[in-house]
Amino acid sequence: TPMVAGAFDLIHQYFKSKGAKNALLSTFYHHVDMGGIRKNILALVQEKIFVLTMPVILIWGDKDKLLLTRGADKAKQLIPQATIYKITDCGHFPQLEYPAKVNQLILACIL
Repeated sequence: TPMVAGAFDLIHQYFKSKGAKNALLSTFYHHVDMGGIRKNILALVQEKIFVLTMPVILIWGDKDKLLLTRGADKAKQLIPQATIYKITDCGHFPQLEYPAKVNQLILACIL
């Protein structure tokens, strides 16, 4: 997948900061187990997601190995008003891999 020059360096620099590292570790400790996101967290998200009444856009990389594309289909079931955009040849970071495309999609939805 194409990646904006220096994007990995930016991510690496971000996670070198103590606060970011602690936040990430805390997230994993409280919300993730060996099977992925804990079921009680997923249930809470599924329970609360129905309160969304505004338009929602989800931008998904079709090569995302962390949040598989079937997750986008599940999200559409949970958020019927959502519009899902799947970007071809894109991984987990569409905003870094295809920033112009992501900006275009967002602007088209809010303007």
